[in-house]
Amino acid sequence: APVLPGVPAPSAASRPGRVPAAPPRFALPPPSPPPPAAWLALQLTALDVSDNRLTDISPVRVCLHLRSLRASFNRLATAALTPVLGLRHLRTVAFNDNPCAAPPAATHQVGQGAPGAGPGHP
Repeated sequence: APVLPGVPAPSAASRPGRVPAAPPRFALPPPSPPPPAAWLALQLTALDVSDNRLTDISPVRVCLHLRSLRASFNRLATAALTPVLGLRHLRTVAFNDNPCAAPPAATHQVGQGAPGAGPGHP
């Protein structure tokens, strides 16, 4: 094939019938797998599972650092709340609009007594 002035001649790799050389390979480490779900649950401090038609929240028992749990608008009975009792860091809960909640506004600070209780109130 004729070579045009100012245009470089094709390399041997770009000629018909030739396979171009593979690009250089770099040794990259494989990507790290995501942390196990149990590890993530241990680090969790706030969880909102509201409006999910849940009847059981027992998986929260592994969330040892959980400070806030919102589980409103589900189907949680009083017995379903047992796993929450062992969470010593839990400070705020919301279970309103569940069968376990009566009256409908069952949101308060854990460890501060019943809503409205304070100095001078029983």
